[in-house]
This record gives sequence, structure tokens and C-alpha cells, in this order.
Amino acid sequence: MSETSAPKRDRRGFLRNLARGAVLAGLGAGGWFLLRGRRGDRAARHRCTGDGICRSCGSVSDCLLPQALSFRRATGARGKKERDRDG
Repeated sequence: MSETSAPKRDRRGFLRNLARGAVLAGLGAGGWFLLRGRRGDRAARHRCTGDGICRSCGSVSDCLLPQALSFRRATGARGKKERDRDG
């Protein structure tokens, strides 16, 4: 009988370790997604409020969207980063 009880303990231990590993992997993945979301590309989270027309938008100087960056470069308008850098 001792031969049949040993594999059950090994199987039980294996399944317990497998479950622990799955929980740890899930926690690690969840933490990674949370940190990634906070440090992600800020421009990807911005939404255009000016219907894509930067010239009439009130927040064009602080906008991080590529269209606003291009508009500021073309017109010489300065955004928040440029103002902070220049002092």
C-alpha cells in the first residue's frame, strides 16, 4: 500500500505547486499591466477635442497628439514642454 500512497502525495504536491505558480504568474502579469498602463505612451491616451482642427483648438499648446505636434512645429507655436525647457 505504501507504493500507491507515494504517487498520490507527489501528484498532490505537483498540483499544489502548479496552482501556486499559476497564482504567482497571474499576480506578476497583473502588476506588469498596471505599471505599463501608468507609464505607457501619454499621447496614445489623449483624445482630440477639436475635431482634428488644431488651429481652432484651445488646448493645442499642451496637446501630445502627432497632429498638434506637427501644427506647433509648422506654425512656431510653443507647447508646455517647450515653454518649460526654455525657462
